Amino acid sequence: MEQSDIMTRGAALLLPWALAATLGAPSPAGAQSGAAQSPSATAYFEFIRGRHLESLGQISQALEAYRLAAEADPKSAAIPAEIATLNARANRTEDATRAAGEALAIDPENAEAHWVLGTIIAAELEGRVEAGRPATTSKPTLDDAISHLERARPSRPLDAGLAMTLGRLYLTKRDFAKARDVLDPVLEREPEHAEAAYLIAQAQLGTGDLDGAARSLDVVIASEPQFTRALIDRADVALRQRRWDEAAAAFGKASEAMPDRLDLKLRQHMRNELRSIQRMVGITFIYITHDQGEALTMSDRIAVMHRGRVEQVAPPRGLYEAPATAFVASFIGNINLLAGRAAGGNAVECGEARLAASGAAPAGAAVAVALRPERVRLDPSGALDTVLPMTVAHVVYQGETVRYILKSDGGLELQAVELGEVRFATGARVRAGWTAADARMIPAASATSSTPQESTA
Repeated sequence: MEQSDIMTRGAALLLPWALAATLGAPSPAGAQSGAAQSPSATAYFEFIRGRHLESLGQISQALEAYRLAAEADPKSAAIPAEIATLNARANRTEDATRAAGEALAIDPENAEAHWVLGTIIAAELEGRVEAGRPATTSKPTLDDAISHLERARPSRPLDAGLAMTLGRLYLTKRDFAKARDVLDPVLEREPEHAEAAYLIAQAQLGTGDLDGAARSLDVVIASEPQFTRALIDRADVALRQRRWDEAAAAFGKASEAMPDRLDLKLRQHMRNELRSIQRMVGITFIYITHDQGEALTMSDRIAVMHRGRVEQVAPPRGLYEAPATAFVASFIGNINLLAGRAAGGNAVECGEARLAASGAAPAGAAVAVALRPERVRLDPSGALDTVLPMTVAHVVYQGETVRYILKSDGGLELQAVELGEVRFATGARVRAGWTAADARMIPAASATSSTPQESTA
């Protein structure tokens, strides 16, 4: 749209006779014959000067030139229409609205003024700008915006921005046929115009044309693979068509395309939908993700891969509670990985501490104790297999849970997680304990320190 306007303005500078006719200015020959410059000639000169200043980005100076042109030729609608356009582009909506009204008072059919008013009203209705009129003025309606833009449309047949705005207004009004009338030509000229294709899809959905909507949404996704709204709509269309594989693919792409832009509830909804599709169809889904939450909540079995090799295949609960390697233990959820050596039976020597863990390894073998933070009990009342005196080094309040970072006098560090309120302050002395069944003895592998490992998805 901007390029079209600039091209139009460039042409205007090269065609002074056309502007002279618009403003009622005499030809240069006629102007030279007079001793004094006529009002029309002044208006013509200031209008051209304003266009030049505007092309240089000197907005205030351009507006002043247009003001002088309007004073010299108060019967020309082109001048206040130009003032309205320039103010609209500078987001001065109140000044733009006033100038457009002045232009229409002179010429009720001035297309530029209608374009300005229609664009401003549409933006107000969509909440993108503040009202550009006094509070005492009645609030414009959807039909007002449509009326102005329709009257501007014949003079801007290639203006895709106008078509997009008008198409959205017709969709809001649920006039799907009119929306297609203004949007289809845009897509014919620009087959990869993602926004036009998306709005056309909404019109097709409004009329129940699911096949057409699917094709239009495919155009959007092909042009903009991370257009998340289109991916979600495409999945919804596939569900309504009972095309489960297409729905699953679209939901998966949406969750992976921009996870940080998706609302948490929406992500959870998409997970549930995928799970429902799988159960409905009764076929095996292979879902590849780096999101541990998705893997744990959606899967019957999970395969964890590391450097091209499968580390472990197990149901979600088995993978979380009985990891086979240090990598799996640290990758899935938060974990305490405490490096030490097997001491026979269920015992592991970790520095000066002797820790209990399920599993077995030859005495003296390098192992690690994998212990989930929620399995650590603070100041336990009953008997446990391992109890260590520790100091609270840091407290992290997380709403539903409280995470404690604990350190022993011998340098051992643990994380512990509890539900509810904060029970211990930083610096407090506590006893941290667990049963052998709560911890697991695994090959040491990458567990070379007692620092808790944070999963990386």
